[in-house]
Amino acid sequence: MSMNPIVYISYVGVLRVLLHGVSVMVIGFSRITGGPPVYTGWEMVPSLIVPALVPIVFFVLLLDMMMAMVFMVDRTGEIRRRYRVIALIDLALVVALFFFWLQYFLSIGQ
Repeated sequence: MSMNPIVYISYVGVLRVLLHGVSVMVIGFSRITGGPPVYTGWEMVPSLIVPALVPIVFFVLLLDMMMAMVFMVDRTGEIRRRYRVIALIDLALVVALFFFWLQYFLSIGQ
């Protein structure tokens, strides 16, 4: 599979591209999140909004991975390979999301 963005969008699908983009954005915010919560201004985004989105994105990625595996069962050839690639991308994003945000959520629990 080529890394051309148009080929990637047509191979994976627009909604999955948006999901992957939101996942990468949430992963990117993991390092600037921390400290006391801020309730006004743009500082509220990494302080309150992004940490609230992490569990949602996490479980949507798991659901998408599960659905890709379900669709993969009945298919053969190139379509089966496509769903396997989608499931592996979702798995990689889930693992990255988990490890990048683990420290933040452990610090909240203490």
